[in-house]
Amino acid sequence: MAEAVGGKSPVAQWEAVDDAHSLSSPPDRIAPPLVTTAPLQLNIHELGWDNFEKLVTEIVRKVEGREARRHGRPGQSQEGIDIVGFHPDAPTRVYQAKNYARFTAGVLERAVEKYASGSRPYDARELVIATSDDTSDTELLRVLSELRKRHADLTIDLWGRQELSDMLYDHPRTVTKFFGPASADAFCRPAAMASTEQNPAALEQLAAAGTERMVARWIAAGTEPATAVRCAQDPSLGDPHQRWNDIPPTGLTVIEGDFGSGKSLAVERLHAADIAAARKDPTAPIPVFLSARDVRADLGRAVREAAADVGTPATRPVRAVLDGLDESGPERSEDLLAQARALTAIHPTWRVIASARPGLRLTDKEQRICEPLSPEAVDALVERLGGHPGALDGVSAEVRQALRRPLFTVIGAALQREDRRLPGRPVAFLEALAERGIRLSGRPESHARRLLTRLAAATVAGGGRAPAAQLGDTGDADTVLATRLVVLRGRTLQFALPVLEQYFAGQAVLAGLLPDTVLTDPHLTALWRGGLALAIAAGDWDQGTDLVERLAARQPGAAAWIVHHAVPGHSDFTEDAGTPAPFLPDTVVTRRMQQAWDTWTTRLAPASRLLYGSYQGSLTIDARLDGGRLDAHLLRRHGDDTPALHIPAEHRWIESDRRHRPLQGWHGMVAADHGAWPWHWALDVIADRLTGLCSSQEFALPGSRPHTAERLWLTAKTLLDRREHNHVPLPADDVLVAIRAALRKHPDSVRIGYNNRLRTNPAELRHLEHTLEQGTGVSADGMLHRPYAEPDATDGMWIWDDYSPQQFHRLAQQVLTAAFEIYTALVTTWFPALHDTLGLTARPIRIAGSLYTHGADETPALVLRLATRAPGTDLVDLRLYAGGASDINPEDLLTVPEEPTTAMGWARPRTTDAPISHPELYGDTPAIDYAYLWLQDDLARLHLADAPPSPGGI
Repeated sequence: MAEAVGGKSPVAQWEAVDDAHSLSSPPDRIAPPLVTTAPLQLNIHELGWDNFEKLVTEIVRKVEGREARRHGRPGQSQEGIDIVGFHPDAPTRVYQAKNYARFTAGVLERAVEKYASGSRPYDARELVIATSDDTSDTELLRVLSELRKRHADLTIDLWGRQELSDMLYDHPRTVTKFFGPASADAFCRPAAMASTEQNPAALEQLAAAGTERMVARWIAAGTEPATAVRCAQDPSLGDPHQRWNDIPPTGLTVIEGDFGSGKSLAVERLHAADIAAARKDPTAPIPVFLSARDVRADLGRAVREAAADVGTPATRPVRAVLDGLDESGPERSEDLLAQARALTAIHPTWRVIASARPGLRLTDKEQRICEPLSPEAVDALVERLGGHPGALDGVSAEVRQALRRPLFTVIGAALQREDRRLPGRPVAFLEALAERGIRLSGRPESHARRLLTRLAAATVAGGGRAPAAQLGDTGDADTVLATRLVVLRGRTLQFALPVLEQYFAGQAVLAGLLPDTVLTDPHLTALWRGGLALAIAAGDWDQGTDLVERLAARQPGAAAWIVHHAVPGHSDFTEDAGTPAPFLPDTVVTRRMQQAWDTWTTRLAPASRLLYGSYQGSLTIDARLDGGRLDAHLLRRHGDDTPALHIPAEHRWIESDRRHRPLQGWHGMVAADHGAWPWHWALDVIADRLTGLCSSQEFALPGSRPHTAERLWLTAKTLLDRREHNHVPLPADDVLVAIRAALRKHPDSVRIGYNNRLRTNPAELRHLEHTLEQGTGVSADGMLHRPYAEPDATDGMWIWDDYSPQQFHRLAQQVLTAAFEIYTALVTTWFPALHDTLGLTARPIRIAGSLYTHGADETPALVLRLATRAPGTDLVDLRLYAGGASDINPEDLLTVPEEPTTAMGWARPRTTDAPISHPELYGDTPAIDYAYLWLQDDLARLHLADAPPSPGGI
């Protein structure tokens, strides 16, 4: 043994571990028996420290087949190693055993750094950290990713309770040794499966369940049972090979389409193809099918549990289907999307295919659009189902678009079989389907409809299912099942088609069964959003207006989202739309449009006061509706009088007094057969104007210090004619002289422009003058500096070469912090009614991100994510990765762990996707630019603005 040197512990010596070694001896006590009948994990955490080290050694020897050596004994410096594993055909591997009750990211980092910074005995390049704790925490995984990049010469693995359990699944002797025979019988793979690594019976159950779901959907859509079975068994319907042959074999793919577009059928066909592949090859990926609403917590755990019924996810890839990703509400759907990204990043050989309605922010690589059927495909499907070809002829544009979605094609064919005319609106197709089901029940129409609306309210609240007993007695359950619109799953009832749940939830709203809390609680509003939209779509003007006004008074952002999805916008129609519309006198049309306009602008004040620039007074709407064609003027109102109303509409645009000309004219098609169309029309006009205000950054923020600092810098450089990226300090006195000269030249101008570089006004110039007079931002030598870290290097050709990595990191941190403060000021000052709807202000948020500086010839990259901000912590937590490879590690896209919170945002839920962007830090107003991009992006999610050209990095 080595002697102590310089007072240090002796250097560790190794000991060969054979069957006679103490580490090979049986544990001094076995873990308690497992209490579940089909456990997915062993209770490794109940072994105790010594026994856990023995278990890790056993895995090295018996599972990995390595020669094991114990590195050192108590009292010796073990250099971050417990066990060393040698194999003649594999690199040497070293192991640390950490039997911690709570294994944190800090513990992981210290363990890795202890080995990486030491002498690295045996020249081992593979390090395994084994712990008895759960390692699925996303902060652990993020730190693991960081450590792998920091020590690229090492292969670093983390074995937690799940990974260790997966390794022992095929090793009943080891499990018996440490956990006892009862646990081995409950946990380990049955002997009959050992050679095939697959449970054929489970595969058949998966296939049967998929067929059952498809048959139920076909029947619910109006197809006769025998035909439904044939359709479910015909893979050419929803053909995965022709429509989806470009889907990658690994990673995340989301098939996106509106309700009835066939996206659920598409994922069912892909799932069936995965089952067929597994039947042929026991080593093929394990097929898994999950409904997003049934995933209550961790997606990874749900996938592993489902996969374990078929095979071993530790030894085979998994191909999981996640149906209805959007159906759990905006917050939960974003959370599941982030988990799916993390799952496929951690397991690069796995694939997750999800279905969702439009609205989630997806990358181009992830998104697949469920394209509408061609006219020929519509005719073929209608004829196959017993209808008449030519269904698209002679119908309105809205119905024509709907009929190109398979659900409406199937409903249309069923109506044709009964010699009934096709409805004039998509929502009327759903009403026809409901009426047909109610007739099939053989019960009184009012009784069956009442039961279905009650069930919808219960399933919305219950995540898609409701106990059959909750509906009433057995007869009530039999009634809804007889409609063929509802299916029984165990002891729970659910609608066979999600859109039917939303339709009957809408009927519950129209029947006055909506709890008041739905309109005040953002979470409940999110769950009911589909039903609220269909209620507005199905209701008349009075019903829709009552609902929109009540919701807009509490949550105008949610109201905007729901109206957008309830009523088609003007862009959905063409000149030959042929929209059937009831006749309305011009006075009624004008009054309704005025009411919608006034409500939206009141709820969106004070931002709405800037919609027409310098004119911030009241507006009068003058409109005429001819069928589906609307002509409207927005006119200035002076008190109770609108002078332009006394001028014939055709003469207003040439009126000599410009004050009497329309502020805006509108001419085009609207969904005039929808009672609530004025609400959507007003929303579209306002969204268009808000888009312009965001693009031109028109919202003044004199009380925001970072906003004032950037505007002062931009104004100073513009007035002194300095180049955009020249950030040399400026003499403050010269700037002050230039500002005063501009004020003398334009004392009463509404707007002052300087070659598209600066748009300002006298009020802002006076504010900046006062700021300079106070000496704000001026250094001791009288110079005005850019309000951020200044360049500290000049030896490159690119703009980022002017900064060292550390200075660039400082610059990014400062800009993003200022952007966050400016965004908050924009919402608080100009959109206070949206404060609790926009996720960046609905609760304490911080930006957690990574900044990659790859080198002189490669553009830096930002990866930004959102997380809950604890009291006293910084707004921005940005890690620097300087130099190295240009690739972004996919694990760096993992979501950040969340703290419990009751607040949430509709526009930007608690977790989001993490797109990679180039940092825009170099201009004169980088924080203002980021803040406006984030604001416009958030408003666009609520359909209160058009999406910006760039998502702004979050």
